[in-house]
Amino acid sequence: MDERHSEAKIAFIDRLPNDMLLELLALFISDKPMLFHISHVCRFWKGLIHGTSRFWSRIGLFVDEDEADEKAAYWINHAGACPLTIKFSWKRGEDSHVRHAHGTEDVTVASIKRLATVIRGCLGFLQVLEIYESPYLLYHCFFDIFFDIVRGDTPVLQRLVIIDDTAGVELFKIPDSSPTPHSTSHLTRH
Repeated sequence: MDERHSEAKIAFIDRLPNDMLLELLALFISDKPMLFHISHVCRFWKGLIHGTSRFWSRIGLFVDEDEADEKAAYWINHAGACPLTIKFSWKRGEDSHVRHAHGTEDVTVASIKRLATVIRGCLGFLQVLEIYESPYLLYHCFFDIFFDIVRGDTPVLQRLVIIDDTAGVELFKIPDSSPTPHSTSHLTRH
């Protein structure tokens, strides 16, 4: 069998160079569930996805989920030096109020502090921070706890937005803008 004939039997996608395959995957991966589905196609694709930092740079977290800080640290570690987009939201909603009423506030405050400490460690790579606010956030003083720890220079920050999750309204926004070479953002608590 000649070489051209045996090459024709190999699927086109299997003949693509790794960098081209990664570009194609990046076009189709818009969210984490899709990322995980595609990483299960074959061992080779899983290795490519897990070894490519930019696939880990969009991090969505439920703040009130168990071990959110560990999940954030894992994703941030895999993202390497890629600019980060981090989105916070709340999973438990009304159930969180019940947890607070039963005296577990200290546990939740401790988990927010752990998460804030992880985020503080990546401020140099933080490009977008979106916080989807719920009544639970204000009830629990999330912003005081979080921004008391998460302070510092954010040289690549382009967008910081707090969104009322129930109404879909932006409550606070630092608009998208490209930083000038000599400017840096600085997160401080007022």
